[in-house]
Amino acid sequence: MCAIAVKVFASHPLAASCYARIISAEKDFRLVAGASPNAGEPCEVGVFDCAGPLVDMLVADGRKRWPSMHALVLADSIDENQCLRWILSGVRGVVTYDQIEAQLTRAIRHLAQDQIWFPAQVALRWMLMEPGAAPSSLPGGLTRRETEIVRLLSSRLSNKEIAGLLNVSERTVKFHATNIYSKLRIGSRQELDSLRLARSAAA
Repeated sequence: MCAIAVKVFASHPLAASCYARIISAEKDFRLVAGASPNAGEPCEVGVFDCAGPLVDMLVADGRKRWPSMHALVLADSIDENQCLRWILSGVRGVVTYDQIEAQLTRAIRHLAQDQIWFPAQVALRWMLMEPGAAPSSLPGGLTRRETEIVRLLSSRLSNKEIAGLLNVSERTVKFHATNIYSKLRIGSRQELDSLRLARSAAA
């Protein structure tokens, strides 16, 4: 199995050293050195320290050098609107500084598999904004059928209407809905409606 090529973009040497230590400890990761690709050397995941205000420029520059690179941002906290702006600019994940030890390597593996690493609420808002968003990119392990039902629920169709459209029983729709709420850590259809209204207001 080929090692996942990871490049660290951090201006502070102590921060860069910390991230490199965590990444180097994983046998299936390989750190990419240097500022530019060497003879087509790949970079699958770029880890960007968000401490500075120029993170958007750094991500754009990194993706220009390595077009197939997936960008992972490290940040103080998670702001849903900021995360959505990052997604639209090509960022595929965010890890807060206090979760680096626990989540950094897991997030890198997710991005290397062409998945995203954002909180469920952020991913759900993105999916509602972008109908073409890939089901596999959602956190929580939603199946294709569950993703389809999320879209139908957010369209305010009744369980009976959804059952008719999908040619399944109403009980099956309720079963999927319960699983969806559990996986996305939301409590009800009303929370889906709230996300839909937030999306409309932002449009």
